[in-house]
Amino acid sequence: MRKKGIVVIIITILFGLSMIISIPIIILSYGFSSYTTIEHYEYHEYTPIDSFEIEDLNLNVDVGNIEITYNYAPVDYHVRIELNIEMSGKNLIGENYIDFFSVDWGNISTNPSFSMKLLSDTWFDTSIWYKKNVSIIITLNANILFDINCTVNKEGSVEVLVPFGIHINNVAINVSKGNILYDFPYCFIEGNITGYVNSGDIELKVNNAMYVRNSIWDLSNNKGTIVFDIIQYKEMGANITGIGETNNGQIQVIYKDYNPNVGALFTFHNIVAYGDSIWNGFNPEIETNENKWWLSRFLFYSDNFPAKNHYNISLYRHNREGDYLYNLLNINTTIS
Repeated sequence: MRKKGIVVIIITILFGLSMIISIPIIILSYGFSSYTTIEHYEYHEYTPIDSFEIEDLNLNVDVGNIEITYNYAPVDYHVRIELNIEMSGKNLIGENYIDFFSVDWGNISTNPSFSMKLLSDTWFDTSIWYKKNVSIIITLNANILFDINCTVNKEGSVEVLVPFGIHINNVAINVSKGNILYDFPYCFIEGNITGYVNSGDIELKVNNAMYVRNSIWDLSNNKGTIVFDIIQYKEMGANITGIGETNNGQIQVIYKDYNPNVGALFTFHNIVAYGDSIWNGFNPEIETNENKWWLSRFLFYSDNFPAKNHYNISLYRHNREGDYLYNLLNINTTIS
C-alpha cells in the first residue's frame, strides 16, 4: 500500500509538471497562430553607361538598417544593393511587402540610387507586429570614388565601413531616429564627412587615415552621444576642421597621436568643469564666465600644435544637461 501511495504521488507530481510546461506552450501557440510571416529578398547591380571621376550614390528610405562597405575583388558593377525584408504580424494573410513599401531602384544603367517609402504608419503600430526587420546592404566597387548621400526619414541605422587603402570622397548621412557609425581605418579621405541624427548616436572612428586635401567634419544631434575616436600615428597629409554639436546629449573625444608632425586643438564650448577627463601632451586654456556659463570654454592644444598637419575640432553643447568626456594623448615620437 505504501508503494502504491508513492507511485500515486509521483504520477501526480509528473502530471502537474507536464501541465506547467504544456499550458504556456498551448497559450503561446494559440497566440501566434494568427501571425503570418512575410519574407522578401532581391538585389540590383548598377553599372552606369557613362562613368565619371566621382560617382554619386543616393539612398533615401523611411526605415531600415543600412550597411555600406566595399569589395576589393574585380567586379563588373559600380554598386550592388541588396534588400532583405522580414515581417511577422497579425492579419497579414494574403499580404505582400509591396502592401507596406513603395520601392524604387532608380535606373540601373545611369543612376546608382535606391528609395523605399512606407505606405502607412501601421509599421509603427506595436499591436500588429511580432517581428519587422529591413536590412539594406550596399557593396561598392573599391576602384571607384563615390559621393555617398543617405537619408533615413523615420527610423533606422547607417554604418559606413571603409577598409584599408580605399579612397572615399564626400559622405553625408541624415537619420531621424537611429545611429550612425563611420569606421575609417587606414583609408584615404578626399572629401567632407557629415552626420546628423535627431535622436540617436553618432560615432566617427578614424585610424591612421591619410587626407588628400583639407577636409571638414560636421557631426550633430539633438540627443544621444557623439563620439570622435581618432588614432593618428602616421602623417596626415592635410588638415581637418571639425565640429561636434549636441542640444541635450553627450560628446566624447578619444584622441591619440605619436607623431611630431601631427597636432591637435580641441575647443569645448559651454563647459562648466573638467570632470574626470584626461589629457597628456596637451596644454589647457580656460575661459570661464560664471554669469554666462554658455560663454565658457576650455581649449586643449597639443604641445606641437599646429605642427605640420593638425586636427582642429570644436565641440558645442547647448543645454546644461549635456556632458563632455575626453581622453587626449599626444607624444612626439613617431611609431613606424
